[in-house]
Amino acid sequence: MCKRSKTSNLKKCFYDAMILFMVQGEKQTVVNHNKFQYHEGQCIVTGVAMPSLSAVTRADSNHPMLCIGLDFNDSLMLEVLNSIENHYLDNSLPSDIFVIDASETLADAFLRLLKLRN
Repeated sequence: MCKRSKTSNLKKCFYDAMILFMVQGEKQTVVNHNKFQYHEGQCIVTGVAMPSLSAVTRADSNHPMLCIGLDFNDSLMLEVLNSIENHYLDNSLPSDIFVIDASETLADAFLRLLKLRN
């Protein structure tokens, strides 16, 4: 789980293979000069561990950026890919990293996980 109360400039970071659900706020991730902007109700999916740049682009003390993630193992990755088939935002095949709109079922699962963690 990640919570930030203010915006930030791009910073170096390292993503593991994971799915990250944005509960509130907005972030930008840059990988190999490709920009990925994602906000509440969306997920960023990374299929492999990779270095990147990341910035919080929308957050304040009243509405902090809040996200929750799950690391992937092979079976979870396959399950996620099968469940989101043909739902990519740009209608292309997924690469090592992509952004999707979370289905109601996926969003509900992440929100239940967030409640369990609190």
